[in-house]
Amino acid sequence: IANLIRKHHSDYPEQQYRLYEIHDKHQSMERLLNFDIHLALTNEKITHEDIKSIRLYEESYILLAPKETFKNQSWVDVEDLPLILPNKNSQVRKHLDDYFNRRNIRPNVVVETDRFESAVGFVHLGIGYAIIPRFYYQSFNTSNLEYKKMRPNLGRKIYINYHKKRKHSKQVHTFVQQCQDYLEAL
Repeated sequence: IANLIRKHHSDYPEQQYRLYEIHDKHQSMERLLNFDIHLALTNEKITHEDIKSIRLYEESYILLAPKETFKNQSWVDVEDLPLILPNKNSQVRKHLDDYFNRRNIRPNVVVETDRFESAVGFVHLGIGYAIIPRFYYQSFNTSNLEYKKMRPNLGRKIYINYHKKRKHSKQVHTFVQQCQDYLEAL
């Protein structure tokens, strides 16, 4: 998103951006419907007659570990590992809990946190292994860490959402299109 905002800001230097972390799809929907926000990025499609929800991309969840922890393994079973997970109120955690329930796994959760950046820090400290979206592995200081795929694979879809009946500026429409174009090119 930072690269997309940088590109958009170079086209519209007077544009201001205000970013919020809202970890609940229903809160995002309410904020859109109440005209509190122009756009919402969510990891689930918002289904509402007044909201346009456009799929941008799909990403996998990964297990983050210190380098060389799982030598010669391309994937890892997380069943008995000490895990660092998002707090229960987040959509990512709901995905993970559903994954664990379907596989009949009782996860060994040692830390719950609101921020993926904190989860990465706990892995650096050797407290456990974080399950995070792959994108965050590329975003944070992950030197001396490596990621492993989980089996079976678990992922999420990212959507950009906006209120269909709201009169949006050219800048908002351009940003939505730039997001689609950028992510289609990946």
